[in-house]
Amino acid sequence: MLPEKLTEIELKGCEYIASFIQEQDIDIIFGLTGGYIHHTIDAICEKSKINFITVHHEQAASFAADGYSRISGKPGICMGLSGPGGINMLAGIAHAYYDSYPIICITGQVNLNEMVGERKIRQHGFQECDIVSIMKSVTKNSHLVRDGSELAKILHESFQIALNDRKGPCLIDIPLNIQCSTYKYCIPKFIAPVYQEMSEILRIQIRKLLYDISHSKKPMFLLGGGINSSNTSKLVRELVNIIEVPCVHSLLACDIIPYSHPSYLGMIGTYGLRVANNMLMESDTLVVLGSRLDLRQTGSETKSFENRNIYQIDIDKEEVNFRIKGVNHVHIDLYSFLKEAITQAKTNKTKCDCVEWFKIINENKRKYPHIMELTDLGYNNINPNLFMDKLSVYSQKYKTHYTTGIGNVQMWAAQSIKLVENQRLLIPGGLSSMGSGLPMAIGACLALKNTIPYVVVEGDGGIQLNIQELQTIVRNNLPIKIVIMNNSSLGMLRQFCLQNFNSRFNQIQPGFGYDNPDFLEIAKAYKINSYRVETTDDIENALYNMWLDPMEPYILDVKIPIETYVAPKVPYGNSLNDMIPVIQGEYPIAKKEFIILK
Repeated sequence: MLPEKLTEIELKGCEYIASFIQEQDIDIIFGLTGGYIHHTIDAICEKSKINFITVHHEQAASFAADGYSRISGKPGICMGLSGPGGINMLAGIAHAYYDSYPIICITGQVNLNEMVGERKIRQHGFQECDIVSIMKSVTKNSHLVRDGSELAKILHESFQIALNDRKGPCLIDIPLNIQCSTYKYCIPKFIAPVYQEMSEILRIQIRKLLYDISHSKKPMFLLGGGINSSNTSKLVRELVNIIEVPCVHSLLACDIIPYSHPSYLGMIGTYGLRVANNMLMESDTLVVLGSRLDLRQTGSETKSFENRNIYQIDIDKEEVNFRIKGVNHVHIDLYSFLKEAITQAKTNKTKCDCVEWFKIINENKRKYPHIMELTDLGYNNINPNLFMDKLSVYSQKYKTHYTTGIGNVQMWAAQSIKLVENQRLLIPGGLSSMGSGLPMAIGACLALKNTIPYVVVEGDGGIQLNIQELQTIVRNNLPIKIVIMNNSSLGMLRQFCLQNFNSRFNQIQPGFGYDNPDFLEIAKAYKINSYRVETTDDIENALYNMWLDPMEPYILDVKIPIETYVAPKVPYGNSLNDMIPVIQGEYPIAKKEFIILK
């Protein structure tokens, strides 16, 4: 093992990398080996306690590092070759960048003397690639190590940059000769986030915010994914419990408030719940915590959204007053804001007088249950919202965490999975790359040290993009249950084609350039138990079979009609509370043609 007591020691660069990462309390690294990175991977395996998880595609390594970071709160680490490996990891790095999670991507570059340098040629060394330039637009910092004596400093700075301000990924590209050469290094120290100092101006802003929220008739919190990326969900729940304010959430914040909490309303946005969108648009004072106010959150029509007193707490000043104007910006990290807000709220006994407001909210909850939005699916066909509801009931006793893929499954899960306290639901946001669900679940499951079963909800299209990682699940004996919502098409795009392409389904469904394998046969090839459910009557039996052994991998192929869509939805140009299907009274009208409305 690496020495622990010496303040300075001679080490190869690859050995120092292993020592440094271990000192950051990181126990898992994801990657795929190759000649220019294998010295470092070998040092990690032989000279540290870190578990190196080999995947079958570098893209899966970066997605897994993202999932690890979202669950653990620590930087996720992925490794590969600088050229083909780094390019393959690009999608997962961008994933983390747009959703504000810290990842350190370490790539192995050719020897310094084999690099192009200033010469006007495309490539000199075999597999050489300027991965630093390629990664710059989706990282907070990308750095080529040109001198072994700089390695310690660059590693330290990269971790600091990734963890502070608005979090995000960093790239370190390390030539082979630097990995293999010996230098004098100081034994590294643990790097923790640095929080903002509280000024008197910020204290006054927070005092005014708490005054306004407690004196409004219809106050509301909008909770966003920044709460999870800043590891402040417990503080948010504490503040909500103190002041007793209703809460809606964005797509990335389904797991902040348990569904049974009296303040919980559900997800807002283009595919949000009707009750959440209606109540948000009726609120008079809105506090936005860790969320952007982008198109998916607010709809395209923003004037009606602006007609209220809005506070936005955000470390990134460029996100505020961009689309929604007249917002009061509290420019501070969420941790510092919440600590101060909780202190002030306790001291001043701040509490919202929301008795009448909660009566309105609870009446809307009763009128618009989420599983009643889809009413024209045909006899015994599976309603995906009902299925998600039952899935969550079956898995609650195991405190299961979830990851979703992209598209319809993402929305059905966010709308209808009922989470209890400490359950997590990881949903890709800004980039939303197909194929991310399965490898993200692998990273998240390993962050939990395989102690609880994990569920990934994917579509038949998304699962095929990284389906090779089923072998990673089997090899590492991971308790991951894979639920495939199988409508034999790219469902969200199919709905889009109905609305905009006169039902031309090119590359969307069978007969038009798209097809599926038999997922049960694939499960058999990987020696994973599986089951297919095709009717509502069989849902209970299917879920029972899936949970017979909570700690074994399992694949559940859920067959739903190809016409199945996501409802409700805000059409482009409508305000957030003007959704389709149009409803009369308390329940949606069963209109087959509603999905082609503009």
